[in-house]
Amino acid sequence: VNGNLVQDSFQRESLGTVARFSLTDGKNVLPAIYDGIVPELFFNEQSQIVLEGYYGSDGVFHAVTTPIVKCPSKYQAQAS
Repeated sequence: VNGNLVQDSFQRESLGTVARFSLTDGKNVLPAIYDGIVPELFFNEQSQIVLEGYYGSDGVFHAVTTPIVKCPSKYQAQAS
């Protein structure tokens, strides 16, 4: 799945590596959980986050691999 981090949704358990957060496509919100270290760019609101894992019966997406953070392109097409 992929989407943008919902502002202020990131929470990490104290003294642990479990992170809870939500992603959005602009319409829908998907709660997610990941146990591990997240990339520093994870907190950039302009970045798109890609998660691999499974949707649990608890209604939460469980990421099983390190989240991938896609940065927005800094290049724009030249106007003709």
